[in-house]
Amino acid sequence: MPRMSLIEISKKTTDFKTYLSALILSGVADILTESSGYTLFVPSDEAFDSLDKNLYSEIFSKNKLHQLKLLLKNHIVKGKYDALDLEEVKELRTLEGNTLHLGEYNGVIYVENAKIINEDIETKDGMVQIIDEVLIPDSMLK
Repeated sequence: MPRMSLIEISKKTTDFKTYLSALILSGVADILTESSGYTLFVPSDEAFDSLDKNLYSEIFSKNKLHQLKLLLKNHIVKGKYDALDLEEVKELRTLEGNTLHLGEYNGVIYVENAKIINEDIETKDGMVQIIDEVLIPDSMLK
């Protein structure tokens, strides 16, 4: 059984510093320590870097903390899902209340249009799946 929490493991990786910073800044990290059994579909730093600069600025604006929380919760689901589980699951509900659609194509698992590029980083309180795109809720695009 892994000894590190989601946050502790996040701090040790160089793949998703942006997401980790956002978790801490927004207070969403506190939710993850309240109970166990979450799966995080964590966008890589490259995924954040590829966002439109205006959208990126708006998401991370200090005046828009609500939007940042919405975005982060759209990447978190209750339950600890590894890659084998995700091959079987067709959809999952996020903490934000949105539905994520999953599928597998040529051995690659997709969450919406994002590919899982680093799978099954297990922690004592959940599972991290690193994805190559930011999952932006429709409500943020309106």
